[in-house]
Amino acid sequence: MMDCARVVYGLARLRLHVPRLLAAVEQHTAGQLSNATPQALAGIAVGLSHWGYKPRDGWIQELMTQSFASMSAFGAQDLANLLFALACWEVSTSQPFLQRCLTAFRGHWDSAGCHAPTLVRFIFAVTQLPACQPLPEGMLETLPPAAAAYQHHDRWRKQKELQKVSRIMGINLPPPPAAAAAAAGAGSTTSGQQQGEDSYSNKQTGGPADRAVATYRLPSFNWLVAFLSECRRQIDRMKPAELSTLLWSMACLNHTPDLVFMECWYRACAVHMHAFTAQSLSTALQAIGMLQPGKDVPGAISGRWLQLVLQKSKTFMVSGSCSELVKMLWGFAEIRVWPGQPWMDDWLEATQQQLHDMTPQDLSDAIWALARLRYTPPEPWTQVLTSAVNENLSGFEAQGLAIVIWSFSSLGLKPDRRWLITFKGLSGSQFDDDSAQQLAKLVAGALAQQNRRQFSKPAVAEAAAAGPHAPADVAVRPLGRTAKSQASRATVRR
Repeated sequence: MMDCARVVYGLARLRLHVPRLLAAVEQHTAGQLSNATPQALAGIAVGLSHWGYKPRDGWIQELMTQSFASMSAFGAQDLANLLFALACWEVSTSQPFLQRCLTAFRGHWDSAGCHAPTLVRFIFAVTQLPACQPLPEGMLETLPPAAAAYQHHDRWRKQKELQKVSRIMGINLPPPPAAAAAAAGAGSTTSGQQQGEDSYSNKQTGGPADRAVATYRLPSFNWLVAFLSECRRQIDRMKPAELSTLLWSMACLNHTPDLVFMECWYRACAVHMHAFTAQSLSTALQAIGMLQPGKDVPGAISGRWLQLVLQKSKTFMVSGSCSELVKMLWGFAEIRVWPGQPWMDDWLEATQQQLHDMTPQDLSDAIWALARLRYTPPEPWTQVLTSAVNENLSGFEAQGLAIVIWSFSSLGLKPDRRWLITFKGLSGSQFDDDSAQQLAKLVAGALAQQNRRQFSKPAVAEAAAAGPHAPADVAVRPLGRTAKSQASRATVRR
């Protein structure tokens, strides 16, 4: 069994993909995992998952059963490899299994085998695991009435984005069912509890049916605090990719690090800034934007770190991918930092040729970041942007469409009529009735402006003078700015 683990793990490290060998390893080890050591179990699992090979459900269940039985014998690296493989396979673990993993991993802290890459790999795997399976019906009554619970981070993030859109557009979206049940059960809460309703670790006091769809907060707040203390001890040995991934994982778990850790993190990033790649730098900026230091928690962003990030990000304008460039601008916009006009000129020039290759998520993030910074791009860039949006219109969700139309309106840009009509049709099926009505009013107003501009007397006279072969009107045209808007933009730039 150990020989199979060494072969599979060695091929993964050498980047040699042999599909027949992977299938043979699964067939050979099926029913014999009870004889494998913890190191062999972790080695086989991570070797198979490295190439995206997912074994049968029976094999995975046997792996989890044997791993749970011998969890105390696993090393720190073995635990990280095991959870990473389960995350790659998108396996939903049980709460006792994950709790035992966390407890066993904590026992290896401050040991020689628990080095910096292992810490980052483990916490990254925790963030990528699907939601824990619901508790059995017999255990629901044993839960305390105010047991800390949370939804999975993907659903939490989507709900947070929907709430952001609702605040932007002035729409009152209904709270999630679990939060509504918690509010009904609590009756009256303190201001601190009200602020915690939107967090990753909100208190829920619903009945057993509500707790059945939720899971305990794993890892717990105390576990994360202790984990960051161990990371702070080894932070000088972390590479740039590990520093950015660590903070991104904390943002996914909605856990704001303490001020001492953030000071050490900024210092370590400044020391290794020369080694940051475009991907690691964009991930760090995205994590900072998700955490938003200084907004709801004490602390502020390091000025020295921001200066180094601005200087380093300029070197990636040519070599960085479109997704990485969008993440950089999104991070600056989320923390409300104006990168400067020279930086924006380089960013617009680098992204104009890549707009058609962007995903719908990247397009909506880019236009939202520009609107957040109150920066109106030049007309040629906006024409290419609108063309790219129209090409990927079928891939947008109503949430992304709402962000884009709000951004156009905020920047004083007129969306294409076809885009507005399509958005109106898509929004009704994505939002609730009240929200759809509000969005329909917004779109109807934009369409009315298009109609007035199209059929007004000056426009008709201009079209008649241009002739039948006149070029079509551009998709997006900036509106004239007033003195107030120009002064506002100048203030933001300063």
